[in-house]
This record gives sequence, structure tokens and C-alpha cells, in this order.
Amino acid sequence: MGANVMPFTEMAIGPELYALLFTMLGAGIGVLLIACVNVSNLLMARASLRGREVAVRMALGAGRARIVRQHLTEVFVLAVLGGGLGILLSSLGMGWFIQQVSANPPPFWITFELDYRVMLFVVAVIVATSLFA
Repeated sequence: MGANVMPFTEMAIGPELYALLFTMLGAGIGVLLIACVNVSNLLMARASLRGREVAVRMALGAGRARIVRQHLTEVFVLAVLGGGLGILLSSLGMGWFIQQVSANPPPFWITFELDYRVMLFVVAVIVATSLFA
């Protein structure tokens, strides 16, 4: 005598799709980490090359706050453009994913859509990353 206990969603969806969702989550996190490291390396390389420009600006009378504000503005514009492109690609990817899953549709209570809370989190991460960079 024994019992095989498994979550209802795993039983309803099936282990293949369940594993696919976790694989996609891992791939998304990996790509996000790689992209963040690459962008931060590019920003650091660019900042090291602009040392002379910063020195000239300070010699001409620009204050430290003005230079920091300029660098923050440049990084923020880059982050907003990247975040906007990421949100656009995620909405296109969600449409593609829904199209692929429709061959073996999940139960009616499982929906795939972009959540506004996730998008707010993305905006918060963009702002935090901009300030950190």
C-alpha cells in the first residue's frame, strides 16, 4: 500500500510542460545575469575612457554633482531603452509561448499573461540598476 502525491497543477499540466516552464525560468534568469554583467562591463570601460573628459569639465568649472548627474542621465536613458525593449520582447515572447502551448492547452484556470506587478518590479530594477551603475 502506498500513495503517489503530486501537486494538482503538475498532474493537470503534465510533467513535460511543468519542466519546460522551469527550464524557461532558468534560461531567462541566466540570460538576464549575462546581460547585466555585459552592460556593466561596457559602462565601466566607457567610464574609464572618459576620465580625460571629466577632468576637462572639472577644470572648466563643472561641479561634481553636475558630472554625476550627466552620467546618471546617460545610464538611465540606456536602461530605459533596454527595459522598454525587454518588455516589448517579453510581450512578443508571451504571444509566441501561448501559441505554442495552445496545441496542448492547459486547464482553464491557468492563464499566461504579463502581470502589472512584474512590470513594476522591472521598472524598479531598472531604476535601481541605473543608480547602482
